[in-house]
Amino acid sequence: MDTIQGASFQYSHLKGGNVYGHTVVQALLRTGDKVYPFALERYDPEGKSKIDLACDIIQSVPTSNQPTYVLMDSWYPSSTVLQCSVKQGFHVISGLKTNRIFYPQGIRQSLKNFASYKLEIGY
Repeated sequence: MDTIQGASFQYSHLKGGNVYGHTVVQALLRTGDKVYPFALERYDPEGKSKIDLACDIIQSVPTSNQPTYVLMDSWYPSSTVLQCSVKQGFHVISGLKTNRIFYPQGIRQSLKNFASYKLEIGY
């Protein structure tokens, strides 16, 4: 295989294995019914992590007096990315992988274990 400058192997869930190419971290801005490309950063395995690139992009989004939502793939919601979003005053919408760890009421839980409990609601 001929090499392509800046390309590398990345795992593809769709293909079920590694694929060769470029990986990008990108952002679109939406206001009303208009969508605008905002940022596109090529991931270099020898440079910044995808998490750091995502935080850089989030920090560069202009703030607004309107509620701002960050919609992200389930790969991204680490504590670092969530804290970057909150620091900017943004709300986050994302799926969560079952291997995520979080701390409801200060108690360490995996999302998988937490989701297996039937929540008791006092009626």
